[in-house]
Amino acid sequence: MKKHIGFNAIHKRNEKGLDSATRSANKISIQGDTMFVAGTSNLQDVWDDFKVPLGLTKFTQRYQDADNMLKLNPQVNKLVGHSLGGISAVELQKQHPNRHYDVTTYGAPVVQMGGQKYKRFRKSGDLISGLDDGAITYEGSINPKEAHKYSNYK
Repeated sequence: MKKHIGFNAIHKRNEKGLDSATRSANKISIQGDTMFVAGTSNLQDVWDDFKVPLGLTKFTQRYQDADNMLKLNPQVNKLVGHSLGGISAVELQKQHPNRHYDVTTYGAPVVQMGGQKYKRFRKSGDLISGLDDGAITYEGSINPKEAHKYSNYK
């Protein structure tokens, strides 16, 4: 693992946006041209997590809420998501290919071998994003819960 100079300001901005999304009722925050989508936080999300490996992300509540927010906010051209919110952001781009969103994910359960199509970040020790070898990997933790957090990317 190495430090990735130049991303620090971006990570801090995204951390604040994801904090705002995590505190919101629908787990989504829009700030200017950016939509922040939080990860798993309730029992519905846990149920929806089982849909992701089956390729059914667009049927999750988080995806549906984010898609509805995009319809109400056409100025959004950047999607930032953590975990379930990250895979929802990737799915939004797939479902709306004409929009060309700038997608950034943290600890998302993306399964992609090689190549980085979006800005994807993960920490070592994160079991949720463990199959995404296209993500930039930062030093994490042996504690999987700590490794999966979207904060402290330095």
